[in-house]
Amino acid sequence: MCLVSWESTIVSFLRVYELSASLIMKQFNVGVNLYLTVNQISIPHS
Repeated sequence: MCLVSWESTIVSFLRVYELSASLIMKQFNVGVNLYLTVNQISIPHS
């Protein structure tokens, strides 16, 4: 029983980690795109 609960705990932790990592990457990509867009708008092209 100990091993089973330990395995399920690890699996659930990995799933949560994967979900949070993907969310962080999405937020990071949105932030980078917004930053680049603002820079393109504020800086005139020579």
